[in-house]
This record gives sequence, C-alpha cells and structure tokens, in this order.
Amino acid sequence: MAFGFPMHLSAGDKPGVILRPIDVSEAGTISGLISSYEVARFTNTKASKTVAQETDWIESSSKGDDSTIWGIAIAESQNDTQGCIIGVTSLNYNDGRGSSGIIIYDRSLWGQGIASRCHRARCFYAHNNLGLKAIDSTVAYPNLGSRKALQGVGYVITGTDYGKHFADGQPHHLHRLTWVNPVEHKWLEFWGTNKPPAKFQKARIVAQKALDLARTEVTFL
Repeated sequence: MAFGFPMHLSAGDKPGVILRPIDVSEAGTISGLISSYEVARFTNTKASKTVAQETDWIESSSKGDDSTIWGIAIAESQNDTQGCIIGVTSLNYNDGRGSSGIIIYDRSLWGQGIASRCHRARCFYAHNNLGLKAIDSTVAYPNLGSRKALQGVGYVITGTDYGKHFADGQPHHLHRLTWVNPVEHKWLEFWGTNKPPAKFQKARIVAQKALDLARTEVTFL
C-alpha cells in the first residue's frame, strides 16, 4: 500500500476537502472516531481500535505498490493544506482494474456530499494517474447514502453478496457495484467486442460528467 498524491477538492462555498497522506500523530484521532458503533455497523468492524493498532495500520499503509490510500480531511481555511482528519478512502488495483472503499469516521459530517466529492476525485485519480479501466466496490444494503453516492458518479449495481455483512444482530447483503472508465480507449479496453448493457451505457454519461466535474474540483498540492 502507499499514500496517494495530496489533492484539494473545491466545491463552491462548501468547506474544502483534502485527500492526503495520514501521519502517525493522527492515530489517536482515528482510533477514537472509528471505534464508534454507529460507524462500525456500516464497516463490518468487530471491535474498537486502539491507538497502537491504528499506528501500525498507518505505517503499513506507506508500503507496497498495489494500492493508493488517502486520509480525508476538512480544510479550515483557503490556504490550509492539512485540515482535520475525518476519514479515509482507498483504491486497490491489479492488472488495470481496481476496488474502492471509503469510511467517514466523523458522523457529524455524514450527508454533506463529502463522500461524493471523494468518489469523483478517486475516479479522476484512477483514470488520470493510474490508468485503470474499471473500479469495483461493495456497500451494505442498509447504507443507502453510500450506494447513492457511488451511483452518482457512475457506479452500476451488478449483483449481490448475500449475508456478507453483520450488524445489529442480523446478517445483511452487500450490493456489488462497478465503475467503468468512460474515456473511449478505456471503455473499449474493458468491453472489447462485448456490447455494454443499457444500464452501463447510461452510467457512462454519469461517469463522464463526474470526471469532467472532478477536473474543475481537484487541485494537486
């Protein structure tokens, strides 16, 4: 694993979002936020996380070459390039295809469009910096907000992983979703001679708009 290049994501008059490497000094903040049950019930986390565990995770995340990780932070001013850590997002990849994930630890910031901005930036990075042709993801059935955020940047539901998520005393299913890079050469690389299903053709328009918007929002730091 490795940390991605830092990016500032602008969005009109909303607070700026920064995607950047995580420092070990932030392990305490992360362990406190991720250990909330309201967060864990959506992430399939089975136990609270200690500062030592998060420190180990941060240190291990700086190594390897098959994934890219960012801390999600909220900028406190226009010139702030570090911000306050509120979550993490990632891309794991192999042979031109990736898988994505995101956790916003700070519940007070749920429902404010931050995940959507991160998804757009992540898809842009996947295309612009990694040359990926597609990204896969999963989201628990009860997590309606996360599903809508993924579909809002062009992900398509492709199937179900039954009973893979457990929370609140019962198993839940996971939606499987896939984002196909809408840029022509990557689109053709993914589909080959196969005809894309109608739902992917519609999603391609959404995905292209997401990339276009990301180009206006993302500034590499």
